[in-house]
Amino acid sequence: NVIDCKFVDFQQSVFASPSVDLLTLIISTAHSSTKLQNFEYYIKYYHEILVETLKLLKYTQKIPSLKELFMDANDRAFLAVWNAFVMLPPCLIENLEDSSSDNLLGSNEEGQNYKMKLYNNELYQKHMIEILTYFDNRGLIDLNT
Repeated sequence: NVIDCKFVDFQQSVFASPSVDLLTLIISTAHSSTKLQNFEYYIKYYHEILVETLKLLKYTQKIPSLKELFMDANDRAFLAVWNAFVMLPPCLIENLEDSSSDNLLGSNEEGQNYKMKLYNNELYQKHMIEILTYFDNRGLIDLNT
């Protein structure tokens, strides 16, 4: 007799830097101005909780410093930009009636129309202007080439 159950999706599990999940979370959630105004704070807060948790678990390996986490996140800025192009559009779409993995991945007319709706969404375009400007101003991407 099953008393409790939790669904765990290991579909995209990989051993990687914590910056991968951190950048995905920051870019694909929150209002664009909030996430960018607080970007460094979110990394600092994440680091504080990471250190607390690793100590609580009696982790014996080297714990990354805040500086190392910032440097790693900067080195992986392309992931934030990639997430902005791939993960963010479905997060910001308001009309979900035609949202489906078939439409997202499909190349038929319905899929093409859905993708046009995703990328022509004014809210998404506003986010992208702010995100690309943010990373460009920090020298993490180069929009001038």
